[in-house]
Amino acid sequence: MELDGLSGIMLAFGIIFALVNCFLGYRLQRVWIAATCFVIGFIVGGVISSHFALHMALGVLLSMALGVLLVLVSFKLYLAGVFVFTSGLTLLLCRMLIETTWLGWTVGALAGLLIGIASVKATRVVMILVSAVSGGLNAGQMLISLMPGAATGSAWMPLLVGVLLALSGVAFQFATTKDRPHVPKVTAEDK
Repeated sequence: MELDGLSGIMLAFGIIFALVNCFLGYRLQRVWIAATCFVIGFIVGGVISSHFALHMALGVLLSMALGVLLVLVSFKLYLAGVFVFTSGLTLLLCRMLIETTWLGWTVGALAGLLIGIASVKATRVVMILVSAVSGGLNAGQMLISLMPGAATGSAWMPLLVGVLLALSGVAFQFATTKDRPHVPKVTAEDK
């Protein structure tokens, strides 16, 4: 694979992001959730701006405002942010793994819904699994794309490297994080 300056930078950024997600996804969940919600809000703002043919500056302002609003909502409604993040990663992962476009989106949407619901019930476990698997598989695919020759010709090599990274990420995250049960705050009225 030949890389020019910009594509090399993008690939390096993608590999770093995928590896950080693979090994630190649960620890950085609030950052990932905020970033995901900002991007969603920004895209929705862009669609609205385009639909109503708003001036470009006003459209960017609207997009940024919606992005920031969704970030604030994600901090207040933490589990909703967890749902959006895990279901979105699952959808994209299914789309990456399944070559048939309509099947990838369909399976991804259904799996994303199920994983999103599970993440609300068992946040730590599901966040670790989803972040490690998606990060590991994406990093494996990008890393193999850098290798010359036979490794890039094999369809199994990116999957093998990705699975090994994902398993390492799962083990690392479980070993370095604790399950923090939700502890209700004690108010003056409860005393």
